[in-house]
Amino acid sequence: MSATPSRFLVGIDLGTIHTALAYVDLAAEGDPAEALRVLAVPQLVAPGEVGERRLLPSSAYLPGEHELPPGARRLPWGEPDVVVGELARAQGARVPGRLVASAKSWLSHPRVDRTAAILPWGAPEGVPRLSPVAASALYLGHLRDAWAWSFPEHPLPEQEVVLTVPASFDEVARELTLRAAREAGLDRVTLLEEPQAAFYDFATRHRADLAGALGGRRLVLVCDVGGGTTDLTLIHAAPGEGAAPRLTRLAVGDHLLLGGDNVDVTLARQVEARLGARLDAVQWSLLVQACREAKERLLSPGGGRRAPALPFRETGGGEGRAAAEGAPPEALTIAIPGRGSRLVGGTLSAELTRPEVLAVLLDGFFPRTGPDELPRQRGRGGLLELGLPYEAEPAVTRHALAFLRDHAEEVAAATGRAAALPRPDALLLNGGVFTPPAVRERLREVVSSWFPGAPPVDLLDAEALDLAVARGAAAFALVRRGLGLRIGGGAPRAYYVGVDTAGEQAQAICLVPRHAEEGAEIEVPRTFALRLDQPVRFPLYATTRARFERPGDAVAVEGAGLQPLPPVETVLRSDVAGGPGGARPGAPAHLPVRLRAALTEIGTLEVFCVAEDRDARWKLEFGLRGGAGDEAPSEVAALPRRFEEARELVDRCYGKKAAPVDRREVKGLARALEKALGPREQWGLPLLRELWAALHAGMARRRRSADHERQWLTLTGYALRPGFGAPLDAWRAARTFAAFGEGLQFQAEPHNWQAWWILWRRIAGGLDEAAQERVLEAVLPFLAPPDPRRAKPKVAGVRPEAVDEMVRLAASLERVAPARKRAAGEAVLERLDREGPAPHLLWAVGRLGARVPFHGSGHACVAPEVAEAWLARLLAVPARPADLVFPVAQLARMSGDRARDLAPEARDEALAALRRAGASPALLRTVEEPVALEVADEQRVFGESLPAGLVLL
Repeated sequence: MSATPSRFLVGIDLGTIHTALAYVDLAAEGDPAEALRVLAVPQLVAPGEVGERRLLPSSAYLPGEHELPPGARRLPWGEPDVVVGELARAQGARVPGRLVASAKSWLSHPRVDRTAAILPWGAPEGVPRLSPVAASALYLGHLRDAWAWSFPEHPLPEQEVVLTVPASFDEVARELTLRAAREAGLDRVTLLEEPQAAFYDFATRHRADLAGALGGRRLVLVCDVGGGTTDLTLIHAAPGEGAAPRLTRLAVGDHLLLGGDNVDVTLARQVEARLGARLDAVQWSLLVQACREAKERLLSPGGGRRAPALPFRETGGGEGRAAAEGAPPEALTIAIPGRGSRLVGGTLSAELTRPEVLAVLLDGFFPRTGPDELPRQRGRGGLLELGLPYEAEPAVTRHALAFLRDHAEEVAAATGRAAALPRPDALLLNGGVFTPPAVRERLREVVSSWFPGAPPVDLLDAEALDLAVARGAAAFALVRRGLGLRIGGGAPRAYYVGVDTAGEQAQAICLVPRHAEEGAEIEVPRTFALRLDQPVRFPLYATTRARFERPGDAVAVEGAGLQPLPPVETVLRSDVAGGPGGARPGAPAHLPVRLRAALTEIGTLEVFCVAEDRDARWKLEFGLRGGAGDEAPSEVAALPRRFEEARELVDRCYGKKAAPVDRREVKGLARALEKALGPREQWGLPLLRELWAALHAGMARRRRSADHERQWLTLTGYALRPGFGAPLDAWRAARTFAAFGEGLQFQAEPHNWQAWWILWRRIAGGLDEAAQERVLEAVLPFLAPPDPRRAKPKVAGVRPEAVDEMVRLAASLERVAPARKRAAGEAVLERLDREGPAPHLLWAVGRLGARVPFHGSGHACVAPEVAEAWLARLLAVPARPADLVFPVAQLARMSGDRARDLAPEARDEALAALRRAGASPALLRTVEEPVALEVADEQRVFGESLPAGLVLL
């Protein structure tokens, strides 16, 4: 980190829809707060045309090779490959499939790899992609370069920067935001919650008499509805020493993926209904962008002055006068380019009116609700149109009610007003959704109605709703220097770590209590036994609820309202420590340690294991790729009484010392294990993973004979299937995959080849994309049928043995790129045409074209048009109807994501075929609507029975 003194204090609002930068020049004379300014950001507003705007649209456009003329992307500081800002948004509305938008929402999406290049979601093959982190870094990088253009002697990386995040962002999303800042070269960054930033802006504007501006109003509900999230925060303004109040942040809300994006999608659904045709994913993306732009123009006071960036025209009477006077138009006609001969005139158009947009906002997102009308469904799982798991309940008013009820106890403790539903004295509103006065008034009206007999809840004045957060972030930088009132309250969450309870009810130990101050390191007053040199898992939890545990206190996880964070899964080495000095080689496998946790000044959580008897510490890192829901919680169960006998059976065959084992004993190892442990179908996950550990210890001895190798491959795959579902399975799969590079020892044995391919199919779900690509490289050349016109395929170390299993394996590699899956699918279809409709070939086509992956991410699915073509080919195959049920259902299954789902006509054909084949009603439902599979269908996806106790969602 640079030690250069900062002349400027910079606040950045990295928003879902727009990004803004405000700053304070410390060299300016007079009151520093008077020097607070907003940077006019140079950006491309048209090809080859640079303009300055207060806002930088958080949009990135990936142009085609010859799409824009030379010089069209030129900025004062260079010519980037990716277009950012106004031109990106406008160009993305004209050319489908190349616009990256809402990257911030993806940073908080726990079910995808947020560091992987997955955006634009649903883009056609051949379009380059960015990760949510890389897209965020692009916007910050543009601000960095724009700043350098304005202040070349004071680079942005050398200034103090406050970067805002939603109050509800979890630790992973915060870490990813910081990673994006670092990728943009910004290391001197502090994170600030957006609702607090909005309040800092209010406080700064009224710094001469904040108490007077509050007018005795003590409890303020800050409601920040941005483009992607709804953030709720309670701030208490208590009488302080002198005239200034004492500010305390009492509570923050849970993460709500609910904001302007949801409004845009709702409007797009209404417009689509009028168009009379279901749009494909590319057209749908254009329509959502068009509805977003139309919404902004129809509701903005200056909407008539803004040049349209999207293909629509003003309609209705008086539009010329409205434009001249700067008033918003009453209606806009949205035009979307058509696709295919069915669309008359090549375009589809429909009108969107100002009253209609207001009605969607007021009745859909801010409806009148009573004091007992809580969210009908809390949690994600609502709109999936853009690939994001939006909140199922769209009513902000219901969420606000639930938030107040959840934190009644804290409000009572701070204010002395005990009530099941605490009444806020005032609302501070922020976010573009509140631009229309009618929306602001609606929320005030609804909140006031919950308290009959009390005076109406006041609205605090809010200026420049699109700039308040950036301005407040810069003001907070001043506060950190002692210039202004600081909002106290410390951490809005309490943090806990799960502990091994030896089969009892799951418990967690408090690491950091709520309201802990940032920057302080907290030591948990307990001693723990830390396992070294073996895989360990630290379940982490957080809660915003009113809990009063202190560090070291234990709490039952169930019923405590704890939200799981991505667990720390690692191997802590005895010869390597994360702190000075390191641990001594040969340290004990179980080391007494204390836990220390700190909420850093930049707004993130750090956890360390500190040895009690030496200068050694290990830092526990959050997993940033997936989320807490990627794997099942730790399953604790007593092992069978005869498990040690089973371990000895494995050790006899694969122990370090070669025992005189008869060949029949090796071949009968599986039967002997069943005799000791019971039927293998009843082996649960804990038992299977312990059995894997015993087998893995003997991996190097699998080559003692062909029988040793075959049994090891078979049992290891069975013990680790499906490669996920238990803690540390990714680590186990990676350790097992080391055998792939070593290859098969007894290559002349066809049965060993069969066991080899089955092993990798069984654990494919635990292999990362790179490992799956390596496996596919080995089998892809052999998938197509032999053809005398082609040279025989050759892959080093691979023989074309057990080709049926090679086909099944290829179909199980869900993390490979869609283009690679398509190549594999075409090869399998070619074999199907040549050899006939064998069940394993039909199964493989269904898996390769599946709409809902078994273990992979939706971004790796083949395009819907590819799946539709495969479906048509399967329906033309003279196969038994029963054999077609599984592949047809997989190809046509409805995910709820338009980027993956087939056209309604194709799904209707699939439904007809499934009904003719006598498919179950439950399976038919999966094609008609997004639903979970039943257990029997899950097992058909996997290809065999799943481990006992494993439930897939």
